[in-house]
Amino acid sequence: MKKYLLSILFFFFLLSAGAQVFLDEKVANLLDDNLIEMDNWQAINQVVVQQIGNVAYVNQAGSNQESALQQNGYQNEANLWQEGNLITQEVFQKGSENTINSYIKNTSLYEKTVFLMQNGNNNRIDLAIFGDEMAPTPQSIKITQEGNGFEASAFMESYHFPIEINQKAGAGGGEMKIDVSTSFFSFPMK
Repeated sequence: MKKYLLSILFFFFLLSAGAQVFLDEKVANLLDDNLIEMDNWQAINQVVVQQIGNVAYVNQAGSNQESALQQNGYQNEANLWQEGNLITQEVFQKGSENTINSYIKNTSLYEKTVFLMQNGNNNRIDLAIFGDEMAPTPQSIKITQEGNGFEASAFMESYHFPIEINQKAGAGGGEMKIDVSTSFFSFPMK
């Protein structure tokens, strides 16, 4: 019985390994040497990726999630993590050497919507949204950067109103940085 069970397991391993090699070759041919890695744990979730010459990682754990990613240019990188439910994320990068890291966790009954856009070169967005199970309404965050060398970091543990951050270079402008943080944490008062 043990030998029979081991034979079946070995057969499934070979079958899955062969299918993975075929799938990897087919995806590589379709993507024209672009790297996309996706982990989608629920059938209700949706991921749409359009890119040339870039790297993307999308991880969805939960239900009722949507991710749309478009990267135009070269050497752009997008890492999108979504955990929980009712999350919509739209990410656009146009230019070269831009980076977006986004982690969104939603356990509330209301949708969290995120729109991230970078147009230019060497820009970076780091976004983390946690908590706020008691949010009274849907929540949204919009971050746009138009220019070169911008950085935006947002750590949102709790917020109840839409948040919008726009950075746009003026004459000779660029290389601006913004950090936003909200949290229930505070030091005790004397």
